[in-house]
Amino acid sequence: MNTKIAKSTFSGLAAAGLLLAGTTSVNAFDWVNITQNGNPDISSQIQMTVSQQAGGEVDFSFRNSGSVNSVITTVYFNYGSLFSGHLSQDGANWIASSPGVSFADAGTANFPGGNSLTPKFVTDQAVGAVAPPPQNGIQNSTAASGYDSLTVKFQMDGSSPTFAQLIDDLNAGTFQVGLHVQSIGPNEGSDSYVTAPVPEPTTVLAGLFLLLPFGITTARFLLSRKNR
Repeated sequence: MNTKIAKSTFSGLAAAGLLLAGTTSVNAFDWVNITQNGNPDISSQIQMTVSQQAGGEVDFSFRNSGSVNSVITTVYFNYGSLFSGHLSQDGANWIASSPGVSFADAGTANFPGGNSLTPKFVTDQAVGAVAPPPQNGIQNSTAASGYDSLTVKFQMDGSSPTFAQLIDDLNAGTFQVGLHVQSIGPNEGSDSYVTAPVPEPTTVLAGLFLLLPFGITTARFLLSRKNR
């Protein structure tokens, strides 16, 4: 069984469980490399947490926790039809980051490789590392105490859909987040990544049935990949 699909499957189940339990943050999202420029795939290193704060604030937080050299230099948001016109920058301090990381408003900057998606990725808001980007972006790290981090804070207006619907749209691929990553691996190349849709419930059930012949050990292995 394709472990990448399995990871998406368990991510979807975990997200649903967190929402039902009333938890206001969801950590498990998968990523797809859409440019495939021959660099190491760092999709498993990228971590995005989406959390609901008081007063309609929604925070998107990012880390690059892995051993492959890489720097996330731009983050792009495609709100989709449901949230278009309902999200705005949350105050003057809507971009927050750890020391050594510095991002600024990048407006509706074009997402490299976004035109290859169906439908095309339309940037509603982007934030980019200030020059020089590889020095001020989100660099990779394996030390828990030394992770670079970035949080982008949005405000949902009074007529906007709910936080649960936002998570649903992220899982469905109708609300998308894109990343431009530079200085990847020994050749210091670049690639673009986008959030990956989670399989439909019927696909989830089919995947779980496929696991049955392999026993609980396989399931534990797949869960362990999710929690890396």
